[in-house]
Amino acid sequence: MVNPTGSVSWSDGRQVIAVLVGSNNLSIAQLLSLAWTMTTLGSCQTQVPNTGGANLQGANLEYCNLSGYNLSGDNLQNANLQYTDLQNANVQGANLKGANLANTFANAASFQGANLQTASLAGGTAQGANFQSANLQGASLKGGTFTNADFRSANLQSSDMSYGDFSYANFTGANTQGAITTGATFTGATNPPT
Repeated sequence: MVNPTGSVSWSDGRQVIAVLVGSNNLSIAQLLSLAWTMTTLGSCQTQVPNTGGANLQGANLEYCNLSGYNLSGDNLQNANLQYTDLQNANVQGANLKGANLANTFANAASFQGANLQTASLAGGTAQGANFQSANLQGASLKGGTFTNADFRSANLQSSDMSYGDFSYANFTGANTQGAITTGATFTGATNPPT
């Protein structure tokens, strides 16, 4: 509910006052947008268990803050994780086949052994992330920032790495056959794609 005093409130008592977000002159549309964002963020905490092994196939987790979450072994096939904060999250062995992780913030997250086949990580940031032994076949990493990431023994076959920054990443033992690397940066990377 938006009231004339410039606040948004929910039936469970949560309230955002416009002054707290920097302005007491927010429009009704801005307040409704803020309310939608707050509702989305609030629902993420109840929708996503922090225990691993959950079935979240096709879930809409856009804009969720899952920083530090245990998503190991979760089924996130075809899930929408655009703009989601996965910083320091444990996503080891998760099924993210066909998932949309575009513009996701996943610094220091562990995707070790995860299935990211045909997933989109385009425009995302995963500095220092662990993709060791992950399946990224046919995935889009286009325009993403993967500096210092660990891709050892990962399957990057036919992935789109174009215009991404892979500086100081480790590709030892990775399968990069058929990967598109147009405009990508591999400064200081170990065994980068040729």
